[in-house]
Amino acid sequence: MLTKLKIRHNPFFNFHQVAWWKQLIVAIAIYVGTYISQTFVTYTGTASSPIWIPTGIAVGLMTIWGYPLWFGIWLGLLAGEALVLYAFDSIENLILTIIIASIVTVSNIFSTYLIRYFTRNNYFLNKTKDTINFIIFACFLSRIPGAIACVFSLYWFEKITWNLYPEVAFTWGLSDSFAILIIAPLIITYHQNISLFVGLFKKRWLEGIIILFCVLIVAQIILKGYEIKYFFIPFLVWSAFRFKEVGSSFLTLIIAVVMVIITANEQDPIALKNELIIL
Repeated sequence: MLTKLKIRHNPFFNFHQVAWWKQLIVAIAIYVGTYISQTFVTYTGTASSPIWIPTGIAVGLMTIWGYPLWFGIWLGLLAGEALVLYAFDSIENLILTIIIASIVTVSNIFSTYLIRYFTRNNYFLNKTKDTINFIIFACFLSRIPGAIACVFSLYWFEKITWNLYPEVAFTWGLSDSFAILIIAPLIITYHQNISLFVGLFKKRWLEGIIILFCVLIVAQIILKGYEIKYFFIPFLVWSAFRFKEVGSSFLTLIIAVVMVIITANEQDPIALKNELIIL
């Protein structure tokens, strides 16, 4: 009886806290994100990509909807990783898929926990200190154990050689970190301040269109071979001042997507990885 009571009050198993449709949404979003991310996989059959979109989605949604969302995240990862790791080709691949999906789910819980711990459950973009803690601990340091463990699993199941271990682990960790940095703030700020953004956009819609138009012009110039990536920065600053966090987070996502598409069309997988890390 006592054990059942403990489980019922455990925040990780308190499933009635999260509606079933939220579990379904996150599972589908994780699967779609995995499907997109796997197009940039550096080494086939490793799930090592320069940017791993599902991580940003998982951490963002878990932060606003709660820890019990881990179940939907795990299901989405299981389905998505099965696609990348060829889970149904052999028993070994299936076991590897389950292991990696489980490790990544735990890593996402850990990142979410650090966001809540270091910001004391406050909106982390209200204070510079909280924002810095979010970047250092939640985006980067929290992903190191999971990257090491996942890539070791790949090595253990002979998907990579030992000499590739450092490179794959480095890419894995950074891809998760950048996904959280780019995607999670957009989800969290949307949940927190979407009404403020809508109000600002109604007043300054022409300004918003000009910012977006200028960003697309810069992207078009880059597509022609000119290295002017840093020209995006003034427009990000402009959007932050005029449209606050939601506007700048949304613009950051647009820039990242545009640059990933441009880079992917021009580069081989190894060069793509290096370009996206710089980006």
